[in-house]
Order: sequence, then C-alpha cells, then structure tokens
Amino acid sequence: MHLNDIHQDAIKESMNIGIGKAASVLSNLIDHPIDIPLPRISFTKIETMRNLFDTHYQNWSSCVEMEFSGEFEGDSILIFNKQSAYRWTQIISQAQFGSVEEVVPEMEKDLLLEVGNIIINSCIGSISNLLDTVVNYQLPVFFTHVGSGLFDDLLERNRSLDFGIIINSNFVFAAEEISMDLVVTVQKSSIEYVLNQLLSLA
Repeated sequence: MHLNDIHQDAIKESMNIGIGKAASVLSNLIDHPIDIPLPRISFTKIETMRNLFDTHYQNWSSCVEMEFSGEFEGDSILIFNKQSAYRWTQIISQAQFGSVEEVVPEMEKDLLLEVGNIIINSCIGSISNLLDTVVNYQLPVFFTHVGSGLFDDLLERNRSLDFGIIINSNFVFAAEEISMDLVVTVQKSSIEYVLNQLLSLA
C-alpha cells in the first residue's frame, strides 16, 4: 500500500499542528515567545533512512528516542545537533533555575528529555487525533550518540519497521533559529491502518 499526495498532505498538516503545539508548550515553559517557520516534512522507506544515520546524522550531538504503540505503532527519535542541544539546555536551565554557571551532563540529559517528551508527544499525539485512535508511549530514552549503530539497534528491536517520516523543524527564539529533526519510523501494518483511516475519514 502506498501513501499518495493526498495522504501525505494530511499527515504533513497533522505534523505541522503537532510542531505548533510543541512550540506553545515550550514557550510557556520558558515564558518567552517561540516562532515556528513551516517545517520540511519528507517520507522515505526504512532502507533509505539508515543511510541518513550513517552520513547526515553521524556527527549530530544527541537524541531522545520514544517508542509508541497501538493501531499506529512505531518509534520516534528527536535529534539535536551540538548547537541545538547546547541552546535548549541553556534556555530551559535559565528559565527554570535562573543563572546556572555550568550545566552538568545529568542536567543536560534531563532538560533534553523534557524537550523531546514535549515535541514527540505533540507530534505523535496530533497524528493519533487525525486517525481518531489512542497511542501508548514508552518512557523516553536519551542517547549521547547518533549514527548508524543507533538505527541498527532500533531495527534489531523492531524488525517490522517499514516506513519513515522526517520532520526538519526550526524553533525561533529571540531571533535565533534552533534546528532539530524528528524521525518517525512506523510499521507496515500502521501504514495500512493510516490509509484505511484516512479513506474512512475522507
């Protein structure tokens, strides 16, 4: 089964809503406006996605992974480059604790887990609303490395993953763009479910 342009547009619109919701929650968290240019959203097969982790994401700083299950089932990875990891840690630590001389690794982990939890829940939750279904989340996990090894581990744990959605987003804080990528991988059965649901809602 194949997602045509109409199906992809529906998912893109849902993801746009999710990113907007995440920006609103983060804005309330730091008590400062956050703007969101329209994210770039692309769809790819799982085989192609591994090459991205082997090349494009190889030198990115860290990521937050969260599995989700239900009729719509898969895995999500929010990936930070070095600048975005540093800036989110700095911005949220200042908002929550005031002036912080040095952010220790454990604090960085907790703060980025919070950012990841907000963004992933907002985006996957938006798709579950579109499909009128319930999604269950596992606890988020923080990794200090990004690369093909991480993606291979993901595939080893879930060999049914078949399809990927990549959301390139920029969160604009005080005229500064903070870039992150959300990678969502879903099972073949979930794609079939998405198609059936979108057809029934059409």
